[in-house]
Amino acid sequence: MVNKFILVLILVIFSIIFITGLKIHNNTVNEFLLKDYEEFLLSQKYYNEKKLSKKELKKIPKHIRPKPNIEFEKIKTLDPNLRRVPKERLIEAIRETEIRQSLNRTISTFQWKERGPSNVAGRTRAIMFDPNDPQSKKLWAGGVTGGLWYTDDITSSAPTWNKVDDIWANLAISSITYDPTNPNIFYVGTGEIYANVSRGFGLWKSEDGGSSWQHLPNTENFYYVNDIVVRDENDQGVLYVGTGLDYYEGQWHYGAHGLYRSVDNGINFDQVLPNVLPSNQPYQPSDLEIGSDNSIWVGTRRNAYWEGGGTILKSIDGMNWTIVYQNQDSRRVELAVSPSDPNVVYAVGNKLNNFDDDIQFFINSNNGGVSWQDINIPLNTRNVHFTRGQAWYNLILAVDPANSSVIYAGGIDLFKSNDSGLNWSQISQWYGFPYPYVHADQHAIIFRPGYHQEFAVGNDGGVHYSIDGGLTFENYNNNYSLKNNGYNVTQFYSVAIHPEIGVNQFLAGSQDNGTQFFDEPEFENTYEISGGDGGWCFFLNNPQRRITSYVYNTYFLYDNFNRVYKILDDQESGHFINPTDYDSINDILYSTKDDTSISRVYNVSSAPFRSNINGIPLVTMASFLKVSPHDFNYLLVGTDAGRLFEIKECTSENPIVNELTYPGFPQGYISSIEFGQTNDDVLITFSNYGISSIWEKDNSSQVWKSLEGDLPDMPVRWAIYHPDDYNSVIVATEVGIWTSNDVSSNSINWTPNSAGGIANVRVDMLRIRKTDKLVAAATHGRGLFTTNLVSQLKNETETSLPNKILLSQNFPNPFNNSTKISYFLPERSKIRLEIFDIKGARVKNLVNGIMPRGQHSIKWDLKDDNQKEVSAGIYIYKITSGDVSKSKTMSYIK
Repeated sequence: MVNKFILVLILVIFSIIFITGLKIHNNTVNEFLLKDYEEFLLSQKYYNEKKLSKKELKKIPKHIRPKPNIEFEKIKTLDPNLRRVPKERLIEAIRETEIRQSLNRTISTFQWKERGPSNVAGRTRAIMFDPNDPQSKKLWAGGVTGGLWYTDDITSSAPTWNKVDDIWANLAISSITYDPTNPNIFYVGTGEIYANVSRGFGLWKSEDGGSSWQHLPNTENFYYVNDIVVRDENDQGVLYVGTGLDYYEGQWHYGAHGLYRSVDNGINFDQVLPNVLPSNQPYQPSDLEIGSDNSIWVGTRRNAYWEGGGTILKSIDGMNWTIVYQNQDSRRVELAVSPSDPNVVYAVGNKLNNFDDDIQFFINSNNGGVSWQDINIPLNTRNVHFTRGQAWYNLILAVDPANSSVIYAGGIDLFKSNDSGLNWSQISQWYGFPYPYVHADQHAIIFRPGYHQEFAVGNDGGVHYSIDGGLTFENYNNNYSLKNNGYNVTQFYSVAIHPEIGVNQFLAGSQDNGTQFFDEPEFENTYEISGGDGGWCFFLNNPQRRITSYVYNTYFLYDNFNRVYKILDDQESGHFINPTDYDSINDILYSTKDDTSISRVYNVSSAPFRSNINGIPLVTMASFLKVSPHDFNYLLVGTDAGRLFEIKECTSENPIVNELTYPGFPQGYISSIEFGQTNDDVLITFSNYGISSIWEKDNSSQVWKSLEGDLPDMPVRWAIYHPDDYNSVIVATEVGIWTSNDVSSNSINWTPNSAGGIANVRVDMLRIRKTDKLVAAATHGRGLFTTNLVSQLKNETETSLPNKILLSQNFPNPFNNSTKISYFLPERSKIRLEIFDIKGARVKNLVNGIMPRGQHSIKWDLKDDNQKEVSAGIYIYKITSGDVSKSKTMSYIK
């Protein structure tokens, strides 16, 4: 007996030593990985470039200025294992979102309401008059981050804009065209190469005049579609796509580059441009034009090997090309072919080194490109080139359809010549004096068919319109909403809600459009309080007083619309859009400063003074700060690499700092922190790809748990609890709002929530006013949305779910490399999911076993049960549970 007792005791001691050693080992391994990741982050450009003031930035040509917003996004979203941003995964997340939305799992009580702004639009490169409108009033427009839109009457004084589909909001639309042999066929290209802010996913196509759209699977590696045209070749529409490759978010995106030609409506493509030596890579198109004689013209930009820029090519058949002009000191060429005379062509190219005078050449030809002559370069009121150092970004030409001598040129502003470029007149000014107001940075000009004096302009402020050849531009009610009435593509970083119950007032910080003030209960115009990039913002206890911010540690106090003073003026510390929290009880502002300290400003609303919290071993910088609503003397701080700290007595001069980093946390950017019912109930999110993004610690267990469940792999930027049910969580992601109604479950299910019109767009911030359960969502591309939560959330959600097995159509379909099959189970069930050929022979058993209740999806890689690739053809997939079975067909094409 004694020997047995001793033996048991030895085993228990050994187990304790083993488990303790294992825990120490795991902690050591995690700390090693964390330190390695921190070293990687600290080596990145974002941390090592000097932070420049507005004044310093203006001295640098715009194309070579530091781009901290892009670098900051890279830090926030890169995959810690790959050490790059796997943007290609976003399309999978979008597809999964569409699949789950098709199952009608949206929570009925979450009715999102669009709040605007109605009058503030954004960068628009793609515009097209609808060829099916007999009155030529319907206009299509694509926002670089706001999706595809149309208005049925652009000639109206206040046109009404309609978004095509919520899924478009995540796509950088660069170009749009239609098939002249079948005007019901439209094509849209994605990926903006000029500003280098968003990679695309190829082409989308409509065969019904824009009512429905499908992705063209063979274009998925068309990462940057610079231009698209369709040419009538023997009564067949032949599609030409000018594509490029570029360096984006830390890596080269080596997709398709050159000019791709398709004779089968976008199913298959051939690259048709000649190569440039010595790289032996094709020319990269920047502009495509088709003359009235059906000749096709290509203006080039320098490719990734810095070759081939400044070239103009021409073809009669679309396959054989003649170089008609070349200037090796130019980076990009923009063309315009006269609709009334195909022999008249204009071309402009920018210099390699862009300063105020950045146009390398401005030429025209009167004989179809056989010879060229210089024409004058438009000069602005400062007597410098009309592009003012930005021809790499904002450059457009257009010829009057009825008169080959009338040419329009757009750079910063718009210019017009009535004599083929001999003399120029400025016709717009971005600040509205002494010329008509048109927003800066011109990207597109298109004439209304049959009305050569009427044209639309796409620029960084949305859409403008002139009915008299540019003498005037129509405004809406004489303010700056112009033709953008409801064209809501604004990119917000942040939002704040008025503290008083029932008051419909909000602040929202935006990219390029300052901090906007909302004071209407519906979708209405907003007012800009402070300019530039708008960062985090807050209402004070006296809501007439408001905090706005610019980049880094620059904060302002406003009384209504009047600036009282700068709370803080430090553009040498902090993040680009700086994480901030405001303690309204103690009137203290906390913000990110550097790798060892937090900025703390006392007496914000009266006599602000800064007294930092120093000596914090952050290693990287703070990524999120949150004052506890239960104890205003308690602050949680997350970092760029995934460390978590608590600061007790944070209002005092002797705060107590403790690190709370959980060894199981991934390495990544902590994007939000939310308290539950106590200081020990904490919800945090990470915004990186490739990791478990949502974590929770509850007071009862004191153990951290991943809440990832079946959430697709995408950045998660914010999370909040439902105030009536702390098992219900609402998260802001790269693809809209998602909700889970029971995060205590062993199998956590997430549902996309877009009822009421909120798009499947990147959402940067969520705020909740708990007194009336009002939630505001700041989207980065579709403006501001709100919803009122209700206490019946959980019960109503359960009854809104299907009560039977659902089998969705596979996606994509047809497919050529793999496809995803999704299904829904109303309860835990034993199922079989099988694939059969057209003759009924089983090809593949995908699932055979017990599966939990909820939404499921599985990818088929075109292999049979013997791991051999199947041949192209029609296949049937079938789900069986007991005596219930459902089946659908799908097409595999090579």
